[in-house]
Amino acid sequence: MMSLGEQFGAMMDARSALLVERAGFPIAEEITEKMKELSQGGDGMGEYFPGYKKKYAKVKENAGYATEVVTLRFKNKRIERTTQPTEVMGGAEIGFVEGGEIFKFHQTGKARGGRTRTIFPRKWKDVPPDIYERFKQLIVGVLSGKP
Repeated sequence: MMSLGEQFGAMMDARSALLVERAGFPIAEEITEKMKELSQGGDGMGEYFPGYKKKYAKVKENAGYATEVVTLRFKNKRIERTTQPTEVMGGAEIGFVEGGEIFKFHQTGKARGGRTRTIFPRKWKDVPPDIYERFKQLIVGVLSGKP
């Protein structure tokens, strides 16, 4: 016979196993859509340098591209083609069909010119408040046993 504590632990283990699928995946998708929306306007979730350095701006301008706002969209708009969330190490991960390394370089500040353009949140404070609140609601719902 299981103690009350053991029963509770077993129930929470079963519910916790559902967190990535029922909370992580939907929030990963919301963050991805927000990333696309913000970057289209030259903004991100955290530090984001909206302009080009003068030398590179001239190269872009000579090639016929806009230089006022960095939207991280070039020719084939790779940023629009994200993958469905997958479970990686107990969390939900979004990837890119192509060009992921370029976005990683911008995210980490290792892109050409050394400018950081944080398109995904690095810290909880970088998550848009509406998405953060929805995430909390989803977690509470899963852990309380709501379908």
